[in-house]
Amino acid sequence: MVLQSIRENEPRTRAIGYPGRALQDRGGDAVRAVRRARRRALRDQNQFAAPDFVFFLVSGEAVIFNVMGGIGTLVGPIVGAAFFLLLREELSRYFEYYLIPVGIIFIADGDLPAPGFPGVPPPPAQPVAAGPGS
Repeated sequence: MVLQSIRENEPRTRAIGYPGRALQDRGGDAVRAVRRARRRALRDQNQFAAPDFVFFLVSGEAVIFNVMGGIGTLVGPIVGAAFFLLLREELSRYFEYYLIPVGIIFIADGDLPAPGFPGVPPPPAQPVAAGPGS
């Protein structure tokens, strides 16, 4: 929650007493640690370090997962990943160029007014506290 607060309004988060930059650094450290553990597990499973894990399409797929599922929720990227992977597998059975329909769906999803998939509830709205003089 604090990292989300820092992302939305860092000066305000610092004003209420959280060390913004230090917490961002710790969050980045946690992400890098998980990435390192994932690479080690894949390296140990495959007995070699494949270069396709650092190819730009892998990071592009991660962006698609987040955007299609909705960035503001925890379950959104999981649903986005499941949808994208199932769609990719199904379309690759019928089309050699399966990424074209996936790209069209991705663009259409970005043009939808709601963030993410319909049916995935958005994060609950936080009440705004009245300031002094209100």
